[in-house]
Amino acid sequence: MQVLPREGKNKPKKVEKIFAFCVEKVRKKWYNNITISAQCAEKEKYMEKYIHKVNYYETDRMGITHHSNYVRFMEEARIHFLEQIGCGYDKWERDGVISPVIGIECKYKRPTTFGDELQIRVEIAEYKRVKLSVSYTMVNAKTQELVFEGMSHHCFTNAEDRP
Repeated sequence: MQVLPREGKNKPKKVEKIFAFCVEKVRKKWYNNITISAQCAEKEKYMEKYIHKVNYYETDRMGITHHSNYVRFMEEARIHFLEQIGCGYDKWERDGVISPVIGIECKYKRPTTFGDELQIRVEIAEYKRVKLSVSYTMVNAKTQELVFEGMSHHCFTNAEDRP
C-alpha cells in the first residue's frame, strides 16, 4: 500500500488522501471503475463475504440472537472489509486517523439462533471527504433468507477529535 507523507496538523487532507486511495482500490478491484454509490448494491461483484457463526452467549433466554449483537457483527465485517482493501484501522491509527461511529441504522428482518451462520456483505454506500457511510446485508447462509440490513456512519478525526 502507498505510504502517505505526514502533513502535520492538516489531517483532513491526510484522511481524504488515505481513504480516497482505498476507495480507488475498491473501485478498481471490485467495481470495475464504476462510481461507488448505493447503486453498486445491484452489481454482482463485492468483497469476499464475511461469515459469522452465532455463538450461544449471543442469544437471549428465548434462544434468539440478541439485537445488540448485530452492531458487533457489523463492526467485525467492516474491519474485515477494510483489511481486504489494505486500509485497516491499524494503518489509520498509525497515521493518526480515528474513525468514530456517529450513527447506526438497523432493520431486523428475521431472527437468528445459536449455530446459524450469517453471510455479511459490506459496501461503501457513501464517501464525502471526512464522512463515510457503510451498508451491511446479512443473510442466513443455510436458507439465504435476509435477516438484517444496516448502515453505519463514520467521520474521520485526528487524536484531538478534530476533522
